[in-house]
Amino acid sequence: MPQYNERQQIFCLNRASNMADFFQTGTIDVGSEEELQSLVSKRLTALLSDKRTQKLIGEWEIVWGPAIHQHGSDKSQSKFLGAQDPYSQVSLVADNGLYIAKYKGDSPKDRYIIAITETNAFSWYGWLVENSFAKSTTWNKGKPWLDDDEDSQANMRIGDGSSKVLEIIYEKLEYDKKSFLDYLRDLVKDYDKGKISIAISGHSQGAVLTPLVALSLIERRSEWDPEEKVDLLAVPTAFSAIGNAEFAKYYESKLLDQTDAILNKRDLLTTWWSKDTIEEGRKIYHPDIRPNTLINSFIDLLLHKVRDEEYHHVTWKQEQFDIGFQPDASDSLTYSDIIDLVSNLIGQLILHYTGIGKYSSQLFSSLVTKYLKPLLKELDGSGFLLDRFYFWGPMGPVLEESVDSMVDILCWNSSFTLDSDPEELKMNILRILWGLPNFIHYILQELHQHEVAFIKYLEVPEFFELIREISKDIKYGDSPLKQAYSNLGEIFYKSELEDLSNSDWFFTKQRKISYQ
Repeated sequence: MPQYNERQQIFCLNRASNMADFFQTGTIDVGSEEELQSLVSKRLTALLSDKRTQKLIGEWEIVWGPAIHQHGSDKSQSKFLGAQDPYSQVSLVADNGLYIAKYKGDSPKDRYIIAITETNAFSWYGWLVENSFAKSTTWNKGKPWLDDDEDSQANMRIGDGSSKVLEIIYEKLEYDKKSFLDYLRDLVKDYDKGKISIAISGHSQGAVLTPLVALSLIERRSEWDPEEKVDLLAVPTAFSAIGNAEFAKYYESKLLDQTDAILNKRDLLTTWWSKDTIEEGRKIYHPDIRPNTLINSFIDLLLHKVRDEEYHHVTWKQEQFDIGFQPDASDSLTYSDIIDLVSNLIGQLILHYTGIGKYSSQLFSSLVTKYLKPLLKELDGSGFLLDRFYFWGPMGPVLEESVDSMVDILCWNSSFTLDSDPEELKMNILRILWGLPNFIHYILQELHQHEVAFIKYLEVPEFFELIREISKDIKYGDSPLKQAYSNLGEIFYKSELEDLSNSDWFFTKQRKISYQ
């Protein structure tokens, strides 16, 4: 009898899909699509065959996959290193993935899980493209990536980034020359033992995709399960709004009773992308973390991104859990682990707050790489960046000198016209940076609530320690591309991000969390 109940098992298996993701494994896995698929397969097989794992979640057998997709994998890896346009280039990591497993223990009916990966911590394509909700697309009966002028569901819309991932899942993921839909069709075709139970589950971006995959399977049931032999269950964990109000109502009418939504009341991502709930992010950690100019600018930026869309949350039956504000969040995740996140985000917010809506990639690159990141690294070291007194006391001169340099480069740049004089610009930048210690606590708390809180709430830390242990033991060797990939941010900056609202730099490329 497994130690974990069915809900815990599903959560663990959904997170096990991320066996080439830094957050889950603690390793940086870079290579070709074939190398990464082989690596994930070895790690996942080792994890599920380990006796310690089986004691926790029972015995599970991989029946399809794992299948990995890497953006631009048909292009030359070396070409990427000199790329001018990263959107057309190889990402070098596992951007998306999925596997299907079958429970081998005693059960009233055969149990399967379809596990969907979350955004890879090092996936520029995942952060910049697949997580974008800046525009929406029609649901189109479960095939939103296809145009259909006669679509009766044209009023139902989902995020365009989610549509791109759904297309990858259905059209590009393949294992043993079969799509996952091909496998399901073969599974049910001659099945004569009654009903089959299939749970679909993912975390974060995988959780956004979970209801979409479930609903699309319902819409397309005639293609794979015409006799309706399968009972579907959707178990999404840690996710945002998915589509507009019409889509939300439609989902509720079709699958609400078959959805076990696991959401954290204090997870900032849960408030995204509905304009009404985004506002809640200003005071989500109040009074422990009070909103300031920086936090408010961050929320304003989120609102700006979806200014032309009207997303709406599904009304889930399950109440959101709440493990409370976590004072130890800054212990489980260090400042140095989020320095890329903070420096890129602060760069965006400075440009946004000072009224610079359009800018060249060279300007953004200079602001971040020459000034913000070195400044934040210098302020880091002993944890004093989290101390407001030290930040504005002993480190004050360092900070002011850096801000003077930022003002110089912004005033010198000729691609825009400033509405304010240099002194006013300096004060605006200082207003942003004054709130930095508080803002770092805010970001650390959110990453803790988005990731670690679910592990604590579902009481499954042992499983995640096994993922890390096994992943570190199974490697394919050091790729010659790793060093180049460590400087991937320099490649990102070469792209032309003309409109601030279309850039997604605030997402982190690197996350490292302790489960202790």
